[in-house]
Amino acid sequence: MTEETLHFRVQALRRVAERGVATAAIRQILAGGDAVVAFPEEGERIVLGWAGGCPLHVQAADQAGATLVLSVYEPQARSWTGGFRWRAGG
Repeated sequence: MTEETLHFRVQALRRVAERGVATAAIRQILAGGDAVVAFPEEGERIVLGWAGGCPLHVQAADQAGATLVLSVYEPQARSWTGGFRWRAGG
């Protein structure tokens, strides 16, 4: 992924702005975070990373030479286990 190939859906951009997460942090999560869920049929994944000491999940898809950020959210402890790596009950 390079600087010019990262695009955001409006929802993801709103979440990033609400949380004050820098685009550089999103890039770092996508480049070096842990892929915790994969949706190979859609070419999507959820990547776990940390920003400002808080866990973040970044849902992204690779499309036509670009990475599209679909959603950015703070995972809820009741829904995830193993340091936010596995879905609880799944």
